[in-house]
Amino acid sequence: MRTILIILSIILGISYTHAQTMKKLIHTQDFENRLAKEAQTMQSIESDFTQVKYLDILDEKVTSKGKFYYQKSGKIR
Repeated sequence: MRTILIILSIILGISYTHAQTMKKLIHTQDFENRLAKEAQTMQSIESDFTQVKYLDILDEKVTSKGKFYYQKSGKIR
């Protein structure tokens, strides 16, 4: 029984790693309008990021990690 649960967990785990694929944006104007509306209310953003680049001239991938900060201007400090 334990072996079956382990195998089932592995199979389900693998299926979730491929669950999200890139979707082509069809209604670009709607997206731009929504983005502009959200940007007006946003005061600041802080995020960690990982960028992976695949270059033809290199055999290996190049990975960059860092932090992204944004703060809306026009504030008195």
